[in-house]
Amino acid sequence: MKLKISIPKTTGNDQSREDSRDGPSERLVRRARSVNSMHASRNDRLSLSYPLLLMLSQSRVVRRYAATTFTAICFAIPSAAIAHAQVAPQPVQTHVVNPSDVRREMHQALYDLISAEEVYFSAHDAYSASLDSVLGHPRAKIPESVRIRIVFASPHGWQATATDLRWTEGSCAVFLGDLGAVAFAETKKGHKLKAKDDGQPVCDWP
Repeated sequence: MKLKISIPKTTGNDQSREDSRDGPSERLVRRARSVNSMHASRNDRLSLSYPLLLMLSQSRVVRRYAATTFTAICFAIPSAAIAHAQVAPQPVQTHVVNPSDVRREMHQALYDLISAEEVYFSAHDAYSASLDSVLGHPRAKIPESVRIRIVFASPHGWQATATDLRWTEGSCAVFLGDLGAVAFAETKKGHKLKAKDDGQPVCDWP
């Protein structure tokens, strides 16, 4: 035969009655235990929720970093394309040639040749068809763009023409002395030398 022993549950009223029966010190101890149990349950909840909060914060940081990186890439690509498009090739600056200046340089080069041939003649008793022999090398007095060609030379006379790479439409010509049966030279535009032009360069006009 089993005996059932029922233990009556303590209700709020019973608890209050117990508090009234206990002394002040017992009530303080009971309240302290109740507060400690509440703090313990709260700490347990926080310890369980901390990993979840950490994961959420890390995921937010990752999303923020990814969004920032994606935004930077989206702005960087068009900026680079715009910068590349704005760097246009600079036009090549070309020097405008004045044909009158070119004509004057060819004219002066032939005058320098006349002086050089006279110096050569005084030393060799003849004229030379070699520019290196007459002007020396390098030909410091002749501009680099001017091309002089001695078309004829003899002990009695010579003639030459002058052209320039910067102005190909005109040229100059000169003779000195007796050419014999050799025809007079002429310029590109058809100005033919004459006997009265002895020692006087003739040049085309622009």
